[in-house]
Amino acid sequence: MKVYLLAACIALLTACSGDNELMSIREQVSTVDMSIENEGQKPEVIYTTNIRAQTVYCFGLFNEMQMLDNLKTRTGTFSSGFNPTAYLQPGENTLELVVAPIGVYEDDYTYHGDNQCEMTLYGAFPNGEKEEMSSLHITIEEGKPNAKAAKTYPANHRTPLVDVDGLIKG
Repeated sequence: MKVYLLAACIALLTACSGDNELMSIREQVSTVDMSIENEGQKPEVIYTTNIRAQTVYCFGLFNEMQMLDNLKTRTGTFSSGFNPTAYLQPGENTLELVVAPIGVYEDDYTYHGDNQCEMTLYGAFPNGEKEEMSSLHITIEEGKPNAKAAKTYPANHRTPLVDVDGLIKG
């Protein structure tokens, strides 16, 4: 049985270059042909994000990548900030907030009226100006989280708010 397992592992660790040639593992993970846009250049805009939660667990995501959460707090109440510049790309980006009730670890999925979470994205421009670019504000309505309290922004920053009524999983 061990011989078959070893043979299967060896077969999975080999790769072909396309001409029936095997590539070494070093070639498979090489970054020699990789190119990075604007390498070595400072970004035009530096982005910062503030996140604040009250009595609820909250996860902030940009482009489906989790940036910050408060899972290690006992009460779910916290305030923090971070720099998501490296995770944002030219054009459209997504900003998401995911919330979970504070009792989730004890199988209590009840939301309370004072639960809220808010995340705000700011842009710092080369001329020294700082502008609020986007935000989401999650509140509880009829026992469910929603983003109805989120701001509407000027047309040059506006993107449609989707799922403002919340999406319940579990």
